[in-house]
Amino acid sequence: GSSVVAYTFTIFDNAKKAVYTKSADSTLPSNFTWNGKADDGTICPDGQYFAKLDIKAANGSTPSVTTEKFAIDTVAPQLECEIPWSDFSPDGDGNQDNIPVTVTKISNEKTWTATVYDAKKAVTKKYTWNGAFSKFEWDGCDESGNRAPDGLYSMVISSTDDAGNSFATELKNLNLDSRETK
Repeated sequence: GSSVVAYTFTIFDNAKKAVYTKSADSTLPSNFTWNGKADDGTICPDGQYFAKLDIKAANGSTPSVTTEKFAIDTVAPQLECEIPWSDFSPDGDGNQDNIPVTVTKISNEKTWTATVYDAKKAVTKKYTWNGAFSKFEWDGCDESGNRAPDGLYSMVISSTDDAGNSFATELKNLNLDSRETK
């Protein structure tokens, strides 16, 4: 084979504009790393990018290779939600039988999870969604569909995106009380 005499490694943004270039009249390094900064030292914005390696061989050939697109993602998932009450009695009387959660703001993520924990932080019930959602409710049942025991519960709604950015919010003091009212 012919040895490499020069190379140019370039990162392009989604508009195919070169944002970072490294070149040398030498053999290839064992790998290339990019810290997400443009040639002028500024941090590149979130978005899609791809890399291209152009090579000049001693025999004059000039092969090149391009990567698949990859993303810079520095923004964590986001969610805002509210509940109308924290005391509920899942007794089927139509009055506060569940904890309805209304999502008022949410980012579209691959997976969202809502986990209900008992007072000892043991998982009682788990919900998962793909993408964005606007509401859901906990009916006071555990994973097996059985009524959870009376007591205080909390619910943690969370997501971690593909880049490792994570978010979690907690709804505390959810009071399940199925005692009969007199």
